[in-house]
Amino acid sequence: MAEEPDFDTEVQTAWSRFERNLASYLGDMSDDDVLAICTGREKPGRRDDLTLNATKIGGVSKAEAVIQGSLLRAMSDDEWIFLLHAGWTGTSDDPATSIGKDIQIEGEPDEVAQAITVLLREFRGITHPSFLAASATGISPTSVFDAHSVLDGWGTVNARTRLSDEVDAALESITGAAPVKDEDGGIPFTADGRTAYLKVLEREPVVEVFSVFSVHPRARSADKVVHEYDGHWPDVRFQIGEEHVIASVRVDCSPLVEEHLGRGLGMFLRFIEEHGDAMAASLYEAADGFALPPEFLTIVHLQADTTQPLTPEDVALICNNDRDSILQYLDICSTEAHLDDPVWNNTAQLLRSALRFVVLTMPRKGLKTSPPNNGK
Repeated sequence: MAEEPDFDTEVQTAWSRFERNLASYLGDMSDDDVLAICTGREKPGRRDDLTLNATKIGGVSKAEAVIQGSLLRAMSDDEWIFLLHAGWTGTSDDPATSIGKDIQIEGEPDEVAQAITVLLREFRGITHPSFLAASATGISPTSVFDAHSVLDGWGTVNARTRLSDEVDAALESITGAAPVKDEDGGIPFTADGRTAYLKVLEREPVVEVFSVFSVHPRARSADKVVHEYDGHWPDVRFQIGEEHVIASVRVDCSPLVEEHLGRGLGMFLRFIEEHGDAMAASLYEAADGFALPPEFLTIVHLQADTTQPLTPEDVALICNNDRDSILQYLDICSTEAHLDDPVWNNTAQLLRSALRFVVLTMPRKGLKTSPPNNGK
């Protein structure tokens, strides 16, 4: 009767099978496919102190890893030499002062698979490949592992979460600061007082940058307003609804290219800076039969030009130095206050300054104001 293999033999067999499967997987990968191997010291959800990604670029198998946290602090010179002998390369930074150590290897699939196995088993101390989990773009990662090799309850990193992390890192590189997200996971950017949001879409590897414009219930056709812009900004998409227009730019992220992300974000913010206020005002102009006063619309349009800011005297002059007209226009702004739109907020601030100028400054200087119109 054959003897049952001992535990050590089973572990060695499992790692050997993992290494063979991984080498085969790496060989089958297409360029820009990514396999992320996750570790957790048998505790689901624990933050990794070793991140590991394998890919193929130009037909060459590559792997990149980042050693950080307690694993980096405990790393000795002998362990670093051990990794060098295993084929890994990187810088020999002082673990006490480094945030993370980046190491890389490239070569034939079996060479990269062997180096990854050494890193996981001998250096990281993973006792069995069943304690690993993975996520991937491209072909499924399941062929690397045995059927039961994903840690129970792990909740592996899905493609959208990984892309979101990559976008965050790219934005930090572009802007010099880590992105701050709102409750919905969007990242706000402010351009000339108007807010645009960046988010990773749920069902496709695409980043969308967008801003929402309110439409007046009695506005002229939003299609006509949008048509004024879409011919000059072909990369900006406009989605027209009953109460709003969404302007957006989409950046394909298969794969994510930092330069493309930066170009798309910069272009959209430039559109908002140059045309956002004017477009918002046009969309909130009432249609014929319920026209907003031309003086009011003049202020709305001119305040969008940040190169020549309006003064209280300018606004008062547009309103014919008429107190009652200014109060009427402030009422219009108050009616739309629920929109929390920077166009109306800025216009209201200008009108209040003009009102102060007309009712206080002008009389003190002996300047003439228009007589009250008594509601006429």
